[in-house]
Amino acid sequence: MVAMAFELRHYVGRAGGLALGAMLALSPSATFFSRASATAMPAAALALVTIAVFMALRFRPSAGRAAALGLFSGLMIAADPAGLLTAAIFIAALIPIGLWDLVSGKNVFLAIRVWLDRYSSHVVTVIVVAAVTWALSELAILGGLKFAGTAWNPFELFNGPGQPGFIAGLRFYLPALAIYEFMIAIAAVIGAVAIITLRVRSRFAAWCLMWAALSLAFFLWMPSRNAESILPILVAAAVVGAIGIDWLHHTEAWRMIRLPLAAIAAITLYIGAIGNFVCYAPDASEAPWARHANLYWGDAATTEQARLYSRQAAAGIPPASATVFFDGQVAASLRWYLRDLRPVAAADAATLIVSKPDPPLAEAQAAAVYHFDYEEGWLPNFGAAKFSDVMRFLLTGRIWGPISTREITIVVRKPAASAPTVILTPGQ
Repeated sequence: MVAMAFELRHYVGRAGGLALGAMLALSPSATFFSRASATAMPAAALALVTIAVFMALRFRPSAGRAAALGLFSGLMIAADPAGLLTAAIFIAALIPIGLWDLVSGKNVFLAIRVWLDRYSSHVVTVIVVAAVTWALSELAILGGLKFAGTAWNPFELFNGPGQPGFIAGLRFYLPALAIYEFMIAIAAVIGAVAIITLRVRSRFAAWCLMWAALSLAFFLWMPSRNAESILPILVAAAVVGAIGIDWLHHTEAWRMIRLPLAAIAAITLYIGAIGNFVCYAPDASEAPWARHANLYWGDAATTEQARLYSRQAAAGIPPASATVFFDGQVAASLRWYLRDLRPVAAADAATLIVSKPDPPLAEAQAAAVYHFDYEEGWLPNFGAAKFSDVMRFLLTGRIWGPISTREITIVVRKPAASAPTVILTPGQ
């Protein structure tokens, strides 16, 4: 995603390309979700690739570039539901530009007929390749399970558990935009002002502004919200901000504003390091009054103890006895940490038992028992926070308010006692 800023420099300017790469590289949210293997991350990266290929196709039409556009747009749609929404927003942002050409242009219908005569095959190529790529991606990743009835329903995006409306969406995304992504937010405001006041006059800039506005409006309004959905908003805002930074770079104000921008970038880097490399996961051993967290833990984040105790429990178990029993619904993280053990359907046949309530095993039969918090969550309440609480959180990651915890017990069964082997001496 960062590397695509080099290709987009042709459209956002050389200084804008450097600014775009810097904003995406320093973004705490982009760093967190790339390390968390979030599916919205490749969708956001492929959005930039799709834009670059589309612009290349526009200036130098060819069947190869049309196929490439279909390939990357199909991968973007297949990567995450946010990719499908981004593709729809791309098309919606083109509609006002087309209507403007229809009203202000000359011989519009003749130009449309000529364009269709020349490039209709490219449109068909894009659609066919995108559809085939999406279908093959779904089959390859899930082995056809989505087509068997387990596919995500796009209508669930509009009927999610959240509260619809822009105010509710603003409450959900504003903390991350204000605390983590203020650099991109400030740059986006500069870019929007430059485009609206016609300081920057290009169709690409106007389209990017509509893309950013539609992305922000849609994801704020959409009832089904999750922390990953901030990525499509940030990528669009970063491109608009890059256009604004490039415009500032060619003005006299650049000499005065470049130092504050560098300071903002340094602060963003520091905050990103705190959230991604210091407080990247909950530590259940911390005192209740000295907890640390980041904004993206939500109500369930895997603790460091989950990995530590899972490895300790599985260590030393011989391959012949490497079996595990999961009592009830157990978090996917624990199943991943214990993936080297063979799951069994009964606790009596397992060497290692993972249970949320009291384990179904007598204490005398246990060789080791690990009881710990495997998930912790923090949902910040900024209405109850003081200014000093927010500043301490920015500088150290120390949080305020209560946290939620989920406990688990891992029991290692004692090895079965074996009778001593009797060796008979040969008779004389």
